Amino acid sequence: SISDTRVAIKMCRSKNFRMQSREVQNLDALTALVHPNVVRFIEYLEEHYALVMEYIDGRSLKTHLYASHGKIKWEEACVIMRGVLSGLECMHTSMPGNPMLHRDITPANVMLRNTPVQHADQIVLVDLGLSKRVEEKGQTITVGEVFIGTPEYLSPEVVKGLDPKAFDTRVDVWAAGVLMYEMLAGRRPFTGNNTLQLFESINNESPKPIATAGDGVNAFIYRALEKQREERFTDASDMLEVFEEVCKNRHNVPERLIQPQR
Repeated sequence: SISDTRVAIKMCRSKNFRMQSREVQNLDALTALVHPNVVRFIEYLEEHYALVMEYIDGRSLKTHLYASHGKIKWEEACVIMRGVLSGLECMHTSMPGNPMLHRDITPANVMLRNTPVQHADQIVLVDLGLSKRVEEKGQTITVGEVFIGTPEYLSPEVVKGLDPKAFDTRVDVWAAGVLMYEMLAGRRPFTGNNTLQLFESINNESPKPIATAGDGVNAFIYRALEKQREERFTDASDMLEVFEEVCKNRHNVPERLIQPQR
């Protein structure tokens, strides 16, 4: 029973909405996830077209960044990113051979249980990919009935219109790289006056280095934001392993991230 538990409920605005059998299976997998950095799903109320999930008492990273004038210090960003990657690692490894994707890593979907942020367990990923099917779309993109994501955080393969069924963990890696850049630079790495210009930037431009970040941090972000997904970190586990090296000395480039001379 959840009668004595404070919960958050997301309801579909369209009464024509029906979950497909595969999505119900995915929801079963979501409810099985138990990790401090992932919001806990409780149940799907089919008769009400609603998802019931853990209520997070705190504020979003988006609100936190706004209150911090757009960017935060390295020490805090390090803790937040560790929580984000730990949550993604849980999702990416929860079903061997069939990793679960978040598909919408943005400041609005990262909750901070309280501030100041001092420990990674304060970070919670919310609005997991499936939950986007049952809330108002807002500034997100869908292809048919498949949720794609928020434009500013889309990877090149998504922007180019590849089959959504072919997306893998590296779409989350890319979005996490954009998030890291935004926390430290106070701006996103790719911009445009409209969606077309934004997508051109994502496909063709290289992000400017963050002068105050350190060589190790910049190299880490560049690897996450490689245009060719084969050159990125493979998943959150891979990304987290290198990130821990960067956290020890952000001015030192881990050997694995040193680009061979051409």
